[in-house]
Amino acid sequence: SVGVFLHSLINCFPAVSPVRQSGLPFIEGLGKSKMLLDIFNSAVQSTDPSISQSREELYNTIFIPYWRQNLENGNPSDAAGLDSFNKYFFPSFHFIKTMYNNHIIKITSTHKHNTPFFIAMSAPQGCGKTTFTDLVCKLFAHTGVNCVSMSLDDFYLTGSDQDAIAAQYHSNPLLQYRGNAGTHDLKLALDTLEALKTVEPGSPVSIPRYDKSLRAGRGDRSPPSRWTAIDSRVDVVLFEGWMLGFTPTELQSPAAGASSCEALSVPEDIPTEGIQEVDRLLHSYRTLHDLFDLWLLLAVKDLSQVFAWRLEAEHKMLAAGRAGLTDSQVRDFVLRFMPAYAKYAPFMYAHGPQRQEGVPVLKICVDKDRQPTTVDVID
Repeated sequence: SVGVFLHSLINCFPAVSPVRQSGLPFIEGLGKSKMLLDIFNSAVQSTDPSISQSREELYNTIFIPYWRQNLENGNPSDAAGLDSFNKYFFPSFHFIKTMYNNHIIKITSTHKHNTPFFIAMSAPQGCGKTTFTDLVCKLFAHTGVNCVSMSLDDFYLTGSDQDAIAAQYHSNPLLQYRGNAGTHDLKLALDTLEALKTVEPGSPVSIPRYDKSLRAGRGDRSPPSRWTAIDSRVDVVLFEGWMLGFTPTELQSPAAGASSCEALSVPEDIPTEGIQEVDRLLHSYRTLHDLFDLWLLLAVKDLSQVFAWRLEAEHKMLAAGRAGLTDSQVRDFVLRFMPAYAKYAPFMYAHGPQRQEGVPVLKICVDKDRQPTTVDVID
């Protein structure tokens, strides 16, 4: 139940801030989520052994094997893994699973039995989106739920089409490379998500994949033979992207229930040339944003952290023998994203991503080690 999850969240975040009464890690301003806050408060003193049993089972059977296999860089200890699991992965999954259960009740009552639960995850590059989505899908699978993950990155334009965009906007430095609004194949993304509503055995749906190492690191769409085929009914779709949920400037109207997370630190030397064209192109993403039933938002306190995380990712790719960017190219690459971060992230962190009215947002602020510091719900 929601109450059980919220109780587990208290136990899993013993040292986060800011705090409310009784040391609760939730922030004021839940708006329509007042009911969730009431359930949260009423569950503070209760105990439920089933939550501990579930946490222990998922940790031992799913998380630790994944942690040891995929996160060897720096040889993180199992103790560090347990800390991450308790503070981040398990409570996040439990929240998502609760929302999914509510979705099942809703579609059963409306006889829309083949409608997957669409989740959007908006988070900066390098903060661990892939690890999060992989783990959530594995945890769902352990509970008998078929979860499919994909990335907005997989829907970048083909290399030739991106070159055409670069030529069309030859004076715009933000559109000379993949990344910003205007460099995605939105029709392909929308068609793929729509197809996942009706996938059945014998009628597979292929999810495109993008290879960032092609064309000397400029990237290109992988050939269809390398796409991921889905041939069974999908229960949950987890769709992540660095710029998902950004709201065009003219639509950024302050709303009630704003989040009170720490103010975002923005580097002073971020260029602004070309952002007006990107802002115009961003309007076309509204249809995609409106598809999702739940949003997960990972927020950072300092945008300069994106540089360090991206550099770390490129070093790992080079170490694995794949083509990647040099350090100077990484800085040039990230600088192309920074104007959008600076223009859209402050509003999104305060009011949530662009979405349909009433769709909830679970927001988690993370530090440089990708560990949670505060948790918020925006509705």
